[in-house]
Amino acid sequence: SLLYTIKFEKLCFIHELMFVWLVFSFLLSQDVDAFIDSEMRGSNITNPACYFVTPETQVVAEGSYAYLKIAVGGDPVPKPGGIDWIKLEGGARPSPSSDKLSIFFKGIKSVNKGRYGVYVQTSAGTKFIETNILVRQSVYECRAWNNRMAGNNTATLSVQDPGNVATVDIWPVDAILYMQDSFDVKFRCSIPDDPEAEFLYWEKDGNQIYGETERRQYEPDRSKLMIYNLRVEDSGTYTCVARLHNQIQVQASTTLTVRPAIRILCTEAQFLDVGSETEISCSVTGDTSTPIFKSWLKGAKTLETSDKYSISEDKSTLRIFDIQEGDGGTYTVVIQTSLGVRHESSSITVIMDPVIIESPQDVTVATGSDVSLSCIYSGTPKPYFFWNKGDEAVEVGAEDRISTKDEYVDKKVRKNVLTIRSVTKEDAGVYNGLAFNMANEDSSGTGVGSDPAEIRVVDPPVISVPPRDVSLTQGRSSSIKCGFTGDEPLTVEWLFGESPLAASERVTLDKGSLTFDPTHSSDTGQYTCRVRNEVGEVEATAYLTVLGEMGRDCEWIQ
Repeated sequence: SLLYTIKFEKLCFIHELMFVWLVFSFLLSQDVDAFIDSEMRGSNITNPACYFVTPETQVVAEGSYAYLKIAVGGDPVPKPGGIDWIKLEGGARPSPSSDKLSIFFKGIKSVNKGRYGVYVQTSAGTKFIETNILVRQSVYECRAWNNRMAGNNTATLSVQDPGNVATVDIWPVDAILYMQDSFDVKFRCSIPDDPEAEFLYWEKDGNQIYGETERRQYEPDRSKLMIYNLRVEDSGTYTCVARLHNQIQVQASTTLTVRPAIRILCTEAQFLDVGSETEISCSVTGDTSTPIFKSWLKGAKTLETSDKYSISEDKSTLRIFDIQEGDGGTYTVVIQTSLGVRHESSSITVIMDPVIIESPQDVTVATGSDVSLSCIYSGTPKPYFFWNKGDEAVEVGAEDRISTKDEYVDKKVRKNVLTIRSVTKEDAGVYNGLAFNMANEDSSGTGVGSDPAEIRVVDPPVISVPPRDVSLTQGRSSSIKCGFTGDEPLTVEWLFGESPLAASERVTLDKGSLTFDPTHSSDTGQYTCRVRNEVGEVEATAYLTVLGEMGRDCEWIQ
């Protein structure tokens, strides 16, 4: 029985071997590829894929950086734990990114040359990707295979001596900025030694920046990158990548650090009545450390706790009692922050009634000329000031003829000047100034007025009919006439030469008429008619010639 059992088992073993041989012979006679495809479809495994996502040809300067990035495919997709980079010639193991798909060489040197490889582990087995880094020129090879087939891709990196490569200038350099409302930054990249250089793209933290957004925009040639309304997440290393005219790729980097702005908020400006009390309180936001309130100042004077002032224990609050006029001014808190000592101020204005110190004065002015009225006043806060003509407000700016100007006489006293250009009779009248501030605008509503001042507009004298030269015979009577206009009171004066002419038995002065009866030869000379009033004076001249006596046999007719 035992013997038959052993023989039977041997026979089964021989039959199994024969079955395996038959299956093997069958496979040799069939399409092996089709069989493998069938098996792979059954296990849902796709062919491995490996390719470079960085440019296949790169030319960079020694001392700059090299960036190698791959992508792998397959089903299932390899995880970081199944990818490993090695340097085939030995030496320091490279440090890939966290996802194991890239290596970043900063300040590339000859020691970086060599062959690098990466193992990718999937459920279908281990794939191997190989690459070379040779300073001056390197070929990177990416390999992946499984039990069906293998594939590969290559990329070339050339590294040039920096002494033969134009340099890239980037600005700003390693900037630390603090967020403020609508605060922007502009990165500028330039290559002065190569005007034909082409700016390719910008990177942030080694990743290429794609496209534009509302907050991030480029110049058309990509030499400038603008970031608007800065945020903390905009911090990082920004790199400008360019290609020189000889196809060498160069770049420059700068670091941007964006921090929240330190803001100090204090009580807003206050307007206070005499006898009241108040407090000024300040707080700090955005500081990376706890701020220390050190002291309070009024102007340049350090304040201490007293009957007048009370300062809180942490010195963040100042209280002021029994407000008087002299308490108005600027109060400043001194704070130690992580960025150094900061100062923040708040103001107090003590409300004082407006006072008219000097009223405008009466003035008489010629038609067509300019006239000004001035009023000096004071008050805290600075009063509003305007002018009235009679019961109506003066329209400042009317026809560009009427204007006012307000200026300081001293720290608390001001002067307001009303100017009317090319005055007419319609501008004549009684004017007064009016000042008001919050001390009296609610109680009276009308402010404090100045004394009235009158503007009188007078037509100046004009000689309408000037005197004419006269020649006549001695002994006859003669008159020189002068016609004029103008507002009264008008004064007419006649001069002989440079001397005023007085009336006599022979000479009659009747405003615009000068009469000689009879004439003497001594009356020969220049006579002037001078007319004046309170706004002007005019004159005109004529020459009188008195001839000798007439002959008995002759008669002169004038």
